[in-house]
Amino acid sequence: MDMARIPFAVRKGVQAEDMPRPLVGPVAFLLLERHASAGTGSAMADNTDAPGYLNPQIFTMAVDALPLISMDLCVTNTSGQLMLGLRKNPPAQGFWFTPGGRIRKGESQHAAFQRLMNEELTLTQVTFDRATLMGAWDHFYEDSAFSSITTTHYVNLPYLIQLTEEEEAQISLNGQHVDWRWFDVLRHEDDIVHPYAQTYLDWIAHRRAVE
Repeated sequence: MDMARIPFAVRKGVQAEDMPRPLVGPVAFLLLERHASAGTGSAMADNTDAPGYLNPQIFTMAVDALPLISMDLCVTNTSGQLMLGLRKNPPAQGFWFTPGGRIRKGESQHAAFQRLMNEELTLTQVTFDRATLMGAWDHFYEDSAFSSITTTHYVNLPYLIQLTEEEEAQISLNGQHVDWRWFDVLRHEDDIVHPYAQTYLDWIAHRRAVE
């Protein structure tokens, strides 16, 4: 594929704000298949029957060359706290982070949202029309799912979702996290909250302050 001939292509390492608008749409060809609940770690490697499966070697080559389009689920409870999970796989291994994952090739944001809510949180009744897009943000990591030396670039679409008490009680995180809990919308310096997750907390706090 001749990247130079594709208009508005997002290259790995290029800031989203430096690209022509719209950011989403012209780069649909860059969407990679997400093969397991969170798309990283051994779960993806084992799920070889999933549509569009990429083995670890091919996946790492793709990550080395292209940005990934992803969606984070910024889920809040009735007390206004944000749910974060403690990641056990790279990237962001060992940090508290929001659940989410890559968008599959040919998958709309609506469909990706419903799938990720089910796969990541076992919530099937939370609809896309309840979610608020927080923007399109760049996330850069020094490692990737299958390589400690291959960097990762996500163009991330975080969505804010307010849950009901009944929905809160139904949450069950998948194997990408060893624990999860609710975080107050404050600065967290001692809880190994990932800086990108802290940015979400700051964004929510600012939104509430101006409402």
